[in-house]
Amino acid sequence: MIGFQVFEWLVCLVEVLTGILINASVSANKIYWKKSLCASGIAAAIAWGLNQYQLFSFITTIVGIMGIAVSSIIIYQIKWKEAVLVSSAYLLLIYIIDCLCISILAVLFQNKDFAKVITNTYSFFRVVVVVVSKSMLCIICSRYGPIGLCVCSPGLQFFFFWMVS
Repeated sequence: MIGFQVFEWLVCLVEVLTGILINASVSANKIYWKKSLCASGIAAAIAWGLNQYQLFSFITTIVGIMGIAVSSIIIYQIKWKEAVLVSSAYLLLIYIIDCLCISILAVLFQNKDFAKVITNTYSFFRVVVVVVSKSMLCIICSRYGPIGLCVCSPGLQFFFFWMVS
């Protein structure tokens, strides 16, 4: 059980760190890895704690957006509007990828209750879903963006910069 808990916290850490780096790629010249890792660890611990009660909850989403945005504002002096907008889009991307992976794997495993199983229990299937979805997230984020990390596509990037300016 403790192995699953550590795994879940590491997943939260990667998600938050990627979100902070995406915010940094929008307007920062230099990446501060130590500060970003420290802030990610704190925000990941909070998100992990909230995920213990319920996955995909509204409060976890709000705390995640604010944790990534506030960390980015403090570390990289990004405008709050940019930070909140990019953090929101990033969490939306996470949820889209997670739901897509759950749906695809439910079809592959031919299990109608797959979503219920992976959101309510710690199991091999949960690990598979998390590994597949976070791999997709890393591929998407490393493929698009100015420092190798960004939200989704050049069209979406243009929209975000237009909204912020």
